[in-house]
Amino acid sequence: MTTTADTEITWGAYLRLSRLKSSRRRPQRHRGRYRNPDESVERQLRLIRAYADQHGLNLPDELVYRDNGRSAWKGDRPGWDRMLADAKTARFGGLLVWKLDRFARNIRDGEDLVDLAVLLNGPDTGRIDTRTAYGMSTFRKQIEAATHASNETSEKVKTTFADMLADGYRVGGSGRLFGFEILSRTETGRDDDDDGDDSEDRPWLASPAAVVRDAEAAIVRELARRLLDGETIQALADDLNARGITTTRGGRWAPRNLSRTLGNPLYGGWLAYKGETITRLAGVEPIMDAETFDAVQAKLGARKRGRRQTGKYPLSGVLVCASPACSRRGTMAGYPRSGGRRAYICAPANGGCGQSVLAEPVEAIVRDKVVAVLADVETLERARAADATLDAQRAKLRGLLEDLDLDMAETEAKRAATPRSMTRLRDQHDRNLASMAARYEAAERELDGLGPAAAPAPELDPVTADEWDNDIPPADQASTIRQLGLRIEILPGTRRQGASRLPFEEERVQIIRGS
Repeated sequence: MTTTADTEITWGAYLRLSRLKSSRRRPQRHRGRYRNPDESVERQLRLIRAYADQHGLNLPDELVYRDNGRSAWKGDRPGWDRMLADAKTARFGGLLVWKLDRFARNIRDGEDLVDLAVLLNGPDTGRIDTRTAYGMSTFRKQIEAATHASNETSEKVKTTFADMLADGYRVGGSGRLFGFEILSRTETGRDDDDDGDDSEDRPWLASPAAVVRDAEAAIVRELARRLLDGETIQALADDLNARGITTTRGGRWAPRNLSRTLGNPLYGGWLAYKGETITRLAGVEPIMDAETFDAVQAKLGARKRGRRQTGKYPLSGVLVCASPACSRRGTMAGYPRSGGRRAYICAPANGGCGQSVLAEPVEAIVRDKVVAVLADVETLERARAADATLDAQRAKLRGLLEDLDLDMAETEAKRAATPRSMTRLRDQHDRNLASMAARYEAAERELDGLGPAAAPAPELDPVTADEWDNDIPPADQASTIRQLGLRIEILPGTRRQGASRLPFEEERVQIIRGS
């Protein structure tokens, strides 16, 4: 088949590091193995660029794809997805990578790369031409070896994490609990991205599992005492806000997050994982003594016995009339029916059609939906991560456009100052301008393709059904529903033959998740 020289094709580069490493709490024997968050990926890029320059390979900035802090086993890799999309439109003919296992750790991803039919190359990879039968066979063997090694590492990590839990060390979680520093991020000696030879199978477990913040711990003990003395959660939250004491995220306290905070087993010195209490927290003196902690949990549990009927209408202004016969199709408001039953109506006085629906079953359906959405932490985090990645890509492209603007202006000035007799230099300036103009247009197209910046995902904590019913005021419920982008439409019901009034039908309530 006809081949094109490597120096005559356009190359892309893929950079990946599965875990960002910290320089905190490293033992002496591990000195030199830890890196700053971006340093490792940037080191990969430096090595790849040096390799490309050495071999005369054309690697444009816009074809460098990064997945920093992303595992090859998980599907959330924006750089990988963008690389595959660009390859399918033939934006490059070859891919550079530091090591082959940066590309893929499983057979499925390996086959995706084979389907691209491009050249693979890099400092530690070697040249593999997946357009040939021999190249495909060689590549598949290497991916199979990487998959096997990754599976072994995964099993060792699972065993290590199980040992950590049994020893009283928390696994997972990115935030911190009020009263504590961020819980120990114990580094395992072996890591799937390590290229050092000083690995160990056991983690470094010398430090305590958490460090107490004395000032915040004193506030926790104060809140526990006041709660047991009879003050309400609402009063305690209001007092914290009045004193300027914020949550660990810098937000205001509300009954729901304060109640959840005080109910955390860590305050009693207990380690819980996935809702189950495992063992004592290693090396940490509990913030609450056992008697106080048990009394607080009993007090919080006693508050969650059934719904308090308030007579309020939390969904007023939230429910939307979706009757085809309604010319207004606006929001519905709460009103009392005869017999004390509550309902929401599309008020005729405001130009509505008069459609109504019972309040209690609608509120229960909406509550269950909100609880489910707020419990889906992974979806919310993925949305935030995707938005952050897109914002970073937009910022990079805008920066590139600004740099190209300056470079083109400088080059145009040089060309204008070059005498007409210096034909070669003027031609060089023209070629540079044409190249920068093409890069400018490509960056503009890529920026347009990312679309406008999306609103950030709401910073909301998960709640239980009891907390929604008992701890969250109606105004806050409506605000949460709007923050989550939930549109709740009420369709008209159908009257059964002989029935005096419309029965409630769950199908009438349509909840649409918007942006």
